[in-house]
Amino acid sequence: MIELAHFQIVAAALFAIGLYGVLARKSVVLILMSIELILNAVNVNLIGFAAFVDFASPARTLGQVDRHICDNHCCCRVSPCNGYYLKAV
Repeated sequence: MIELAHFQIVAAALFAIGLYGVLARKSVVLILMSIELILNAVNVNLIGFAAFVDFASPARTLGQVDRHICDNHCCCRVSPCNGYYLKAV
């Protein structure tokens, strides 16, 4: 049975890898990929917490909605940067 702690361990590992990538890399593309890993760690936490909330609670859908908002925000922010960088290279 998957517990909440399993979600948190995976999210912590993703966050740590992403943080290392942001601090250690010089390439813009690799830094943006590392930021994606950090945001995916946040998404794993949101989904994990939403999975362990009571089904009748409206807070259960809040984690799903927050995850979609985070995904959309990240795609809108990072995609133009990738296009600009790849065009310049």
